[in-house]
Amino acid sequence: MFYTIVVFVSSLPAIAVLIWFKCARYPYPVPLYALSLFAGLVSFFTGVVIQSNFKSLGEFIISSGSMRTEKWAMLYKYFIQVAFSEELSRLILLIIVFIIIKQTQWFQNSINNTILVRASGLIAGFGFTVLESTVLGISSTAVPMLRLFSAAPLHGACGFRVASSITKFKEKPIKSVSNFLSAVIIHGSYNLLISRNHFPSQFIAFLVVIFTLSSSVVIIFNEMKGSEEFT
Repeated sequence: MFYTIVVFVSSLPAIAVLIWFKCARYPYPVPLYALSLFAGLVSFFTGVVIQSNFKSLGEFIISSGSMRTEKWAMLYKYFIQVAFSEELSRLILLIIVFIIIKQTQWFQNSINNTILVRASGLIAGFGFTVLESTVLGISSTAVPMLRLFSAAPLHGACGFRVASSITKFKEKPIKSVSNFLSAVIIHGSYNLLISRNHFPSQFIAFLVVIFTLSSSVVIIFNEMKGSEEFT
């Protein structure tokens, strides 16, 4: 029963976006939605591989004495081993989505590719959440409710920022890098706050990801509404 609840709750944001886009008649192709969701699912597995490498690197650094305090080890775990690994994985898969968009009729006949990729980043983030929450639900019945309801906003918002870093890389490389790093910082800060056992820190983490996701949704809404193809 608990496992079913976890899967259902984690799937709601992805379903909500599809309903939103269809009801608003946004020119966002359903096949692209499916591709973006799939990219998010695949990024979970690539993220696991990348994380394992950074975990080994962290263990080597600790054993060599270069990371001497527990504080630095904790920051490395939450910001590099987890946050950076997952955002890098997301970046790789979204670059593939970006290339596909440019090579298909979605780019030729639909709205600006920047809007498409940003929306795809949001959806990919939600796709990642579905699989991550499912795995956590299988491995443990002690998934904190706050994490269950905040994981999707986190990954959706970070996916949006990672996607934004792709679209303007040639024109504004510094801004692109800052967009990617902001996703890593938001993700790492969330990991750090949510890991604490007192409610204020966890509540702050929840508020941060909700605000970050809201700003991403507003940007997508404005860009879709401002598109010449919007009807």
